[in-house]
Amino acid sequence: MILNWQAERTPYKLQLMSDYMPISRRPIAAGFQRTAEGTTRFCVRHGIHPDAISYLSILAALAAAICFWKS
Repeated sequence: MILNWQAERTPYKLQLMSDYMPISRRPIAAGFQRTAEGTTRFCVRHGIHPDAISYLSILAALAAAICFWKS
């Protein structure tokens, strides 16, 4: 027996996850991946070491913290 409130919640046609076919599997991630690939190629071409990127990110975080503290 289906109650009235159950009938309202039950969709006419149930869709399964296997029925979902997006155009791109991860459209947002694809944009970030292209950016990362370009940045990686630039660093390799110019001989920038991965550790230098890590150290620069620490300096950027420190600069942001100082700016936040001063505001």
